[in-house]
Amino acid sequence: MQAVRQGDTWLEVALNGPWTRKYQPRIPVTVAEIIKEGIACAQAGAAIIHAHAYDEATGQQTQSTDIYARIIDRIRSRVDAIVYPTIPSAGLGSREPLTTGQRFAHIEELARRGLIEWAAVDPGSTNFALYDDLREDKPGFVYLNPEEDIRHGLKLAMRFGLHASYAIYEPGFMRLGATLHWRESCPAPIYRLMFSSGYTFGFPPEDYALTAYL
Repeated sequence: MQAVRQGDTWLEVALNGPWTRKYQPRIPVTVAEIIKEGIACAQAGAAIIHAHAYDEATGQQTQSTDIYARIIDRIRSRVDAIVYPTIPSAGLGSREPLTTGQRFAHIEELARRGLIEWAAVDPGSTNFALYDDLREDKPGFVYLNPEEDIRHGLKLAMRFGLHASYAIYEPGFMRLGATLHWRESCPAPIYRLMFSSGYTFGFPPEDYALTAYL
């Protein structure tokens, strides 16, 4: 598989998300769809594929290790790409909060099977709110990542030699992530800077925003 080198630039494709087809009607949901689109994206030039697995019977997101394993193994059998899964939020709306172990169980098992090189570890929490929803007084939600969970993810990265894939939604994510990486002594993390015009988190996709992060 591809090695991570300082100064490299990669194209990463996010095949879908947690939003379901109710909000994104054309996202791939079935295992076959995710595999097909993942291969196509890699053949078109993507070096990294990030995917959310779904339960085909319910159409809802799942953290099933076996479903992720099928997706990752089939894509990697056809193309040379890094393929890695998501992690669920610690708490979302009225749902019962997930424990640290529940959030990272599939990551640990996939790493044990030798199927992943990267692990999603988001070093911070933030409010997700759309400007359009705020104008109608519709509340957003908190994307919650307690420090205990972040440290657990980084310990898994150290144990299995994984690169932590940091989603940087706010500048504080970068500061905390860099410090915890140093404390946990895991392989170099990947900083994925998140910009948005529609959401209120972080910065919009403007030159000054990238300059601020740099």
